[in-house]
Amino acid sequence: MTESERLASELRKHPPRFVRDFSLTLDHDLDDDPAVFLWLVIDDDAFERPDFFKQRDAARRWITEALATEALATEGIERWPYLRYRGVSEIKSDEDASAHESAH
Repeated sequence: MTESERLASELRKHPPRFVRDFSLTLDHDLDDDPAVFLWLVIDDDAFERPDFFKQRDAARRWITEALATEALATEGIERWPYLRYRGVSEIKSDEDASAHESAH
């Protein structure tokens, strides 16, 4: 299993309740430090909810704890997490656009 697959597997165990899905990319940040870039798919109205910042903090703890798990830490996987958020409708819109392009 690759590093990316191991991390994704760990993250799928206990995602925050407002995360509907996620995708991740392992790369380096602008300082050339190892990083994990996560796109979190959340409900479209999540940004408007009064508890959004609380949920955002829970998402940061979720990825930090996953990166710190013994299984990943013992393999020397040390990456800084960068979180980005996308609404469900953005994903649907991207899928519709891709389907339209492939039909032509």
